[in-house]
Amino acid sequence: MIVNEIENYEIVNKDIFTWDKDDKPKLFDFVVSDPPRNLKYHGKFKENDPVFRYGLPRQSSMEWAVVQKVLYHMKSSGKGVVMGSKGILVRSYEDEIRAAIVKDDLIECVITLPENLYENTGIGTEVMILNPQKPAERKGGILFINAQDYRERLNSYQHALTDEGTKKILEAYHHNIIEEGFSKFVPIEEMAKYDYRLNPVEYIEFESLKNQFDRTIPLGDIAEITRGVNVTKKELESLEKDGEYYYLNIRNIDDGDINYEDAIRTRPRSGDWLKRYSIQPGDILLTAKGWETKAALVGTILEILLSVVTLQESG
Repeated sequence: MIVNEIENYEIVNKDIFTWDKDDKPKLFDFVVSDPPRNLKYHGKFKENDPVFRYGLPRQSSMEWAVVQKVLYHMKSSGKGVVMGSKGILVRSYEDEIRAAIVKDDLIECVITLPENLYENTGIGTEVMILNPQKPAERKGGILFINAQDYRERLNSYQHALTDEGTKKILEAYHHNIIEEGFSKFVPIEEMAKYDYRLNPVEYIEFESLKNQFDRTIPLGDIAEITRGVNVTKKELESLEKDGEYYYLNIRNIDDGDINYEDAIRTRPRSGDWLKRYSIQPGDILLTAKGWETKAALVGTILEILLSVVTLQESG
């Protein structure tokens, strides 16, 4: 607050879900929340708590508890912004709460940002804009924006949203710009077919792909498919000592290229690892985590000799 020269402020350190029946909510013009990802609540939500008028959330997943808390403290003319993971948009066990809030026409916009914006985590970031007083052109629906490809690498562990991405998001939101592959307005009645999921990628990209399935063939018909190595985090840490081989995961694939510099070095766990898991020039790597899918083509022999690939002996 001091850095931003805000003089009138109050900082309170407390559990935001503690409640007493005599409490009167403070209402604000603008409420922002960026809770830790995968946050669990170790207290107990009260069924008669007016915050949860759309449904009692699970303690194991607090994001829709946070959304309802933000709504509870917004003025009728106010706005709210909640940052969350992809799970907040699609988890089936929260579909009743999500559907109720969507049907009340309280969600104005959902934005998918690039993954890995937060240091040391590859989890993607979703932005939900809440607005009970939507402009006329937004009533009865939600504007979805997919800006996941507008990223630039800050360092080995973190991306940033590009200036172009920021500009396109602001233009689409403020000027209601609809652009194929980037932004789309979806009426609430159409969302019922998707169980009121809120994933921009599903509405913007998957919908167009569904109409092309009759022109596709199964990947297994034209290629040999091999699953990658599967190790636990603890086991991987034990194999890092004196590691000779690169272990690639979804974070090491960026814009169709393989980033070997940031990959973990490891030792084979068993004698058959090199035969089963080494990759060769011309191989295609496909990796997915949640809704995020990435692909890369393994380069020439020269590139492999210079850079070393997953479980390919360094040369």
